[in-house]
Amino acid sequence: MAALGLAFYNGLIAFQVWRDREALLRAAALEADRATHLLGEQFASALAFISASLETLDLLLGRLPEASRDGGTGIETVRAVMEAKAHRLGLARGFLATRPDGRLLVDELGPPAQALDLSDRDYFRAHLQSPGKRLYIGEPVLGRTSGQWFIGVSTPRSDPENRFAGVLAAIVDPVRMARVLAEAIPDDAVGAVVDDRGLVLARTGGLEDRIGRPAGRDPELSPAPGRLRAAFAVPEFPLTVIVSMEAADALRPWHDKLPYFGLVMVLPSVAGLAALALIRRNQRALDASRQALERHVAELQATRARLEEQATMMQALAGQNALARSRAEAANMAKSVFLANMSHELRTPLNAIIGFGEIIARQELGPLGHLEYVSFAADIQTAGRHLLDMINDILDISKIEANKYVLNPETISLHAVVDACVRIVRGRARDAGIEVTSTLPPLDPLVADERAIRQVLINLLANAIKFTGPGGRVTLGAEVEDDRMRISVTDTGVGIRAEDIPKLGRPFEQAGNQPRDKASGTGLGLALSRRLVELHGGRLQIESELGRGTTVWFTLPLNGPPPALPGLPHIEAGEGI
Repeated sequence: MAALGLAFYNGLIAFQVWRDREALLRAAALEADRATHLLGEQFASALAFISASLETLDLLLGRLPEASRDGGTGIETVRAVMEAKAHRLGLARGFLATRPDGRLLVDELGPPAQALDLSDRDYFRAHLQSPGKRLYIGEPVLGRTSGQWFIGVSTPRSDPENRFAGVLAAIVDPVRMARVLAEAIPDDAVGAVVDDRGLVLARTGGLEDRIGRPAGRDPELSPAPGRLRAAFAVPEFPLTVIVSMEAADALRPWHDKLPYFGLVMVLPSVAGLAALALIRRNQRALDASRQALERHVAELQATRARLEEQATMMQALAGQNALARSRAEAANMAKSVFLANMSHELRTPLNAIIGFGEIIARQELGPLGHLEYVSFAADIQTAGRHLLDMINDILDISKIEANKYVLNPETISLHAVVDACVRIVRGRARDAGIEVTSTLPPLDPLVADERAIRQVLINLLANAIKFTGPGGRVTLGAEVEDDRMRISVTDTGVGIRAEDIPKLGRPFEQAGNQPRDKASGTGLGLALSRRLVELHGGRLQIESELGRGTTVWFTLPLNGPPPALPGLPHIEAGEGI
C-alpha cells in the first residue's frame, strides 16, 4: 500500500512538472504574440506619418514654378520641411525627391552640388514601370556615399498633365528599426520585419549578415520544432513582424526547478507516509496558486485588450493630427509667400495714387474749378497712405513668418528714439485732447534695430491714443532690469476685458469691447510689434483693467538681439496673417 501511495505521489509530482512546463510555454507564446501586435501597430503609425509627410512634400513641390526648382526660396522651403520632418520621425534619416529621369532634385541637405543618378534604385524603377502604384517599400540597399543600409519608402509624383514627374522617398534606417524591435522583445528572442517578398528588412542580432535575404532561409525566423514563433501582419502595409525564440530559453526557470522536483520525489522513500501527507497539502496550495494565477492572467488579458483598443484609437488620431498639421504648415507657407508678393505689387500703384493726389490737392498744374475737388484729393491721399501703411505692415509680418525679415542692430540712444516717436504722435494726441509724456531716467545706449524699435513705439503710442478719451493721459517709461531694458506705454483709456487679452497680438484681432468708430483699423499693429520684439529676443506683455486703462510693456536685451537661426517659422493655433 505504501509503494502504491509512493507511486501515486511520484505520478502527481511528474504531472505537476509537466503542467509547469506547459504554463511557461504558454506564457512565452503569449508574450511573443503581444510583442508582435504592439510592434506592428507602432510600425503602422510610423509608416502612416511617412505617407502623410510625402503627401505634404508633393504639394509643396507641385506649387513651385519650374524655374525655381534648381534653387531659390521655394526649393529651400522644401528642403527645410524635409529636414524638420526627418527630425520628428525616428525611423527616417531624411527625405529626397528625384526628377523624371532619376536624377536627384533635392534632399534635406538642399539641391545637390552635382547630379546624382538614382534611376537604378528599385523604388524608382517600380514607380516608373507602374505610375499608379502609391506607397512602395523598397529592398534594403547600401548607400553610395554613406555606405550604410537604408530602405526607400516612396510615392510617385505627377505633373499637371498627369505624366510621371519623379519620385518622393523617405530614407528609412533599418538599424533604427532593429533598435525598436530589440526594445520590445525579451533578451533571448529574435525579432524581424519582413516584406511581402519575404525579404528581411530589419532584424535583431546579426543585421549586417542577414538584411535583405529571404526570411525562409533564416533558421531563427522559420517555424521549426523546439521554437516558439509569433507573426503579425502590419495593418494596411505589406510588412510582417516576426518574434521567435528557443523553447529551451523559455523553459530555463523550469529546468532550474528540476533538481527540486527530483528531491521531492526521493524524500517519500525515506520519510514514508509523512511525506505523502505533506505533498497533499502542497498540492492543494499549488492548485490554489494556479487558480489565482489563471484569474490574474484573465484580468491581464482583458486589460491588454482595452489598452490595445485605446492605443489603436490614439494612433489613428495621431496620424490624422500629423496630416492636418502638415497641410496647415504648407498652407501657411504658401500664404506668406503670396502676401509678400502681392504687397510688393500693390505698393507701386499706391505710391502713384498718393503722388498724383498730392499734385491735385496742391493744384500744381492749375486750378481745379471747384474747391470740393481739393478736398476729395486730400481724402485720396489720406486713404492711400492708410492703405500703404497697412500693406507695409502685412509685408513685414509676411517676412517675419517666412523667416526673411533681417534686423540691422546698432548702438542707439533710447532717449532720441522716444523723443522722435512722441513728436510724431503729439499732433494727433493734441487734436484728441490727450496729454503724451515720457518719463525716462538716464539710460546707457542700447543695441537694437532703430527702425524696428521706432515702429513698435509708434504702434503702441497710436493704440494708446486711439483708445483714450479727451482729457486722458499717455505715459512712456523705461528702466533697466538686469541685462534687459523694460519699456512701457501706459494710458488711462477704456481698458480691455481679461478674456480679450489673449487674442491681442495676433494679426487682425481686436478687443471686443472697443467702440467701432475708435477701433477702426486692421489689428496688425500690435501683432507686428510683438513679432519685432521677439526677433530681438524680448517679449511683449499686456496688463489692463476695464475702465481704468492699459499698460503694454516689452523687454529688449541690452547687448542686442540673438543670432538669427535658420528654419521654418513658428506657427501657433489661430495665428497667421
